[in-house]
Amino acid sequence: MLPSECQENLEALGKTPWISRVPATIAEAQQLMQTLPPEMFTVSSLGNYAIAEVCSTYAGVRQRWLVVQSESRQQADLKQLDKRIAKAKTKQAKALKDLSAHPFACETDALDAAKTLAKKLKYHRLTDIEVQLKPHYERPGRPRKGESPKRYTYHLQATLVLDEAAVALQRNQAGRFILATNLLDDELWSNETILQEYKNQQSCERGFRFLKDPLFFASRMFVKLPQRVAAGRHDYGVMFAGLQHRSTTTSLLFSRGNRNHSQSTGEAHRATHTAVGAAMKSVRAFGLGVGSKVVD
Repeated sequence: MLPSECQENLEALGKTPWISRVPATIAEAQQLMQTLPPEMFTVSSLGNYAIAEVCSTYAGVRQRWLVVQSESRQQADLKQLDKRIAKAKTKQAKALKDLSAHPFACETDALDAAKTLAKKLKYHRLTDIEVQLKPHYERPGRPRKGESPKRYTYHLQATLVLDEAAVALQRNQAGRFILATNLLDDELWSNETILQEYKNQQSCERGFRFLKDPLFFASRMFVKLPQRVAAGRHDYGVMFAGLQHRSTTTSLLFSRGNRNHSQSTGEAHRATHTAVGAAMKSVRAFGLGVGSKVVD
């Protein structure tokens, strides 16, 4: 989410109480997570968490920012960080090797190329940067005594090393996230209460996550041939029948304890056939359901 969009959302909420997670892409939040010292955190009674409270007036709205440190997430983030550093080292080492083999027309061009590469480095930096002059003669092989070079090319030489300061900031950020709220009364809304409310909110969001899944739109199918429509109806019938079979079998086998096992099993099979017939009849009657569409 862009900062401008965050500001518009905050203004639209007005005085409505809210608890939200601050995007890590916001410069102020990123700097806070990377530079906040460990001694400012207080261990939470919720377990596995430590919290540091910071006041903020982001987007012109006064709010409380809670920097939360998760121990379990910190370990996972550090492992991912090590993988990213190793991957970046391999990629940038190859880029430096290719750059060193590239001939430049002048020393300035070589140094400019080094600056361009250095700006792309996130976890590393270039040291021992120098430009070497390579002579080229008219004929290949060893030059004759006293022969002057026909032209010169400039080649960049540098060493790729780990940027300890940049990596330290990334390690400080590992396992941290920021919660923002306009609930300023810390006696009524303690830091732990806000964190718990956010965790409860997450559980609800996970429960409805399937709504965002494209597969949730099962009532819509886009096919090119009418034969595919018939095949789709058959698949739906089998699916419905399978669901009815599981439900009916479980009900008959475990809900009627006063009957013997063989009798319940027989009833389950008869009920399954009935469910299959009803499901297929329903599918044939209604086709693919509301919202179906056939594309020629």
